[in-house]
Amino acid sequence: MQWVTVMVLLMQFVLELLRLGELEKKVDTFKTTPSKMPYEKEELRNAADCRVDALEA
Repeated sequence: MQWVTVMVLLMQFVLELLRLGELEKKVDTFKTTPSKMPYEKEELRNAADCRVDALEA
């Protein structure tokens, strides 16, 4: 019975290491990807900001 428990724990550990590796790849991708907003969305955000400013005035 102990042998089975050890094997299950070992498999869980290996799976967690694989998941951690995948997460590290995703984090690296986010780090290297520029955080600049696309021009169209920036224009929409600026227009919304102007409308809010007009409502607050």
